[in-house]
Amino acid sequence: MTKSDMKTFKKDNTDGNLFSFTLADNTADINVLVTGELGHEMFEKIQTGHCYQICDFKQRPSHPLYKVTNHTCELLLGKISEVRQIDGDHLPKKVEKYFTINQIRDTEVGKMIDLQAIIYDVGEIHSYSGKAGDIRNRQNILLVDDSRKIVSLTLWGSLIHKVDDREGQVVDFQKLSVKSSKLGRISPQLGIQASSSQ
Repeated sequence: MTKSDMKTFKKDNTDGNLFSFTLADNTADINVLVTGELGHEMFEKIQTGHCYQICDFKQRPSHPLYKVTNHTCELLLGKISEVRQIDGDHLPKKVEKYFTINQIRDTEVGKMIDLQAIIYDVGEIHSYSGKAGDIRNRQNILLVDDSRKIVSLTLWGSLIHKVDDREGQVVDFQKLSVKSSKLGRISPQLGIQASSSQ
């Protein structure tokens, strides 16, 4: 299970907040959204690595721009929702299935994947103005694995600086969204060369 940071937003001159977490078992992953006062109440209660039973929730189609799993739906908790932590040896287990960088070329854009790779290069942070006039930051890093293929990963917001000083280390990345199937390759003489999956 993964859990986001608490986020704030403004709608119709009203401040709001939300966070999300994903539930996973051996069949699928699904995203769960929690907003308002319930969000504040549940944020500390929900912990990664624990198992939960959820009752009385709303189900709705996942927004294509904000999907964090491959599921077509997401869950929305409300005032009558119940979340109970459960323990025991009978709990569902998720088997981790990592993609290789080479497999990305055959993966459809928008699919969520888990990736285990070496951080080859950490790029500089770039700032730009968003549509609402806010300043946004992003950072590109290059990843490589045993297939000797290389791929760029873009980090946004609070994820920036998470991998500083980790060049050459193996890192597990979860819930990555595939935005392009273009890869590069490592050449002993030439360093990084751009190449297309076509």
